[in-house]
Amino acid sequence: MEAKLLKTTQAEYVQGTYSGKNESGYRPIGDRILVLPDTAAEKSSGGVFIPESSVEQQSYAAETGVIIELGDTAFTWNADRTRPFTGERPKAGNRVFFDRYSGGILKGKDGKLYRFMDDKAIGAVSA
Repeated sequence: MEAKLLKTTQAEYVQGTYSGKNESGYRPIGDRILVLPDTAAEKSSGGVFIPESSVEQQSYAAETGVIIELGDTAFTWNADRTRPFTGERPKAGNRVFFDRYSGGILKGKDGKLYRFMDDKAIGAVSA
C-alpha cells in the first residue's frame, strides 16, 4: 500500500502512523509529549524526485504528526499554567497540528525521528 501524501503550501508529507505502542525507546515526563512528525515525501504526487537535502529541511519544518505518548501531567493545566485544562485531553494515536520547529528531535531505537515538546505546542487535534 502506498503511503498517503498530505499536501501543504510548503511540501507534500507522508503521514506518520501509530502502531499502538511506543517503539521509540523514550518516555516523555511531566507536561512533555512525544510526537512522530510526518516526513517530507521523497517523490511528489506528480512523480518528481525531491533532492535529499530538501526532504530533510521540509521534514524538520513539519507541523503535523501523531502523538506517540504523553507525560503524566500533559494537558493538566492550560497553556499559561494558571488554571486546569478544560476540554477533551488528546491521547496517543491522535493526529495533531503543532508549532513549526517546536520541541527537540530524537532518533528512536526504531530509526525514526521523533519530536518531544511541551503540551502547549499542540495547537489542534484532527477530528
